[in-house]
Amino acid sequence: MNRSLALLVPIACIMALTGSPSSEGDDLVENTEPTCEGALTSIVAVGDIQLGRKIFAQMVDRDDYTFPMRRVADKLLAADIAIGNLESQIFPWCPVLTSGMRLCAGSRAVESLTRAGIDVVSVANNHSHDFGKKAFDTSVRLLKKNGIAVAGVGPRPALVERNGVRFAFLAYSPVDRRISLKRITSNIRAARNRADVIVVLVHWGVEYSSEPDEAQFALAEFLAKSGANLIIGSHPHVLQPMVKLGNATVAYSLGNFVFDQMWSSATSHSAAGKFDFCNAQLSSAELVPVELLAPGVPFFPQEPDP
Repeated sequence: MNRSLALLVPIACIMALTGSPSSEGDDLVENTEPTCEGALTSIVAVGDIQLGRKIFAQMVDRDDYTFPMRRVADKLLAADIAIGNLESQIFPWCPVLTSGMRLCAGSRAVESLTRAGIDVVSVANNHSHDFGKKAFDTSVRLLKKNGIAVAGVGPRPALVERNGVRFAFLAYSPVDRRISLKRITSNIRAARNRADVIVVLVHWGVEYSSEPDEAQFALAEFLAKSGANLIIGSHPHVLQPMVKLGNATVAYSLGNFVFDQMWSSATSHSAAGKFDFCNAQLSSAELVPVELLAPGVPFFPQEPDP
C-alpha cells in the first residue's frame, strides 16, 4: 500500500472521487464543482466528542447543556446526516469530575447532541464502559430515546435513510477489544442487504500520532475490500490523512471535536469531514478545519467567531 504523504487531503479543498483507483491507495482529485443528477445527500463526520470532565463541569456551572456545540450547530444541522464518536457515557448519576480518565456526563448533556443535530454516534471506543454496563446501557437508551442512532452495540448496524438512500453505520474498537475479521465481513454483508451505503466507524491507531500505523493500514484495506464505502477513524485525538482506497474513502482520524485537551496545537486543531453522496455514490469529500476553544469546544475558523 502506498504510504506517501501525498495522500494527505488538503484541508478545506473539495475533492471529487473520480477515476479507477488501485488497491494501493490513491490521491483524491480536486474538483470544485461536483454535479449530481439525482438525490444529493451530505454527511458531516466529526471526531471525538467528550462531554465529561471540564466540559460537563462547565455545563453544570452555566446551567447550559447546549453550549459545547453551539458555535457549530448551524453547520451540523445543515447536513442531512451528522455523525461523531461519543467518547463519554451519559447517565443520571454521573459525578462532576474535572480530572482523571473516566469520562461521563449527566443526562441533560444529551441536549448538546440533539440541539446540534447529531444523528448518529459510535459508542465503540475505549471509554464506553468506564462506569460499567449499567451506565453504558442507560446511555444507549437515552441516546436512542432522543432520536440519535447508535452504532457499535452488537452486530446490527444503525440505519438512517435520507433522500431515498439507506445508510448503514457499523462501529468497532480494536484498541481495547479483540475484533473478528470474519464477523466484520458477515456484518458488512448483512448490512448490504439492508442499505445502499456502508459507513464503518473505527476506533484505532496510536494516540497523538499524525500518521496511521500498520494496523490501521491493514484494517482499512480489509474493510475496503469487504465492501465499506466510507471509513471514519477516531482515537488518535489528532488529524490524520484521508485517502481513497479501492472503492472506499478512508479518513484515518478527524482528531478532537469536543474535548478538554487544550495542551497542544495538534489536539486543539482538527477537521470535520463533509461527504456528499449522489444517490448511493460518494461524489466528493472535504475536510473543513476545526479549532477548539477553552475548555475544549469547537468552532469553524472559516466562519466569523460570534
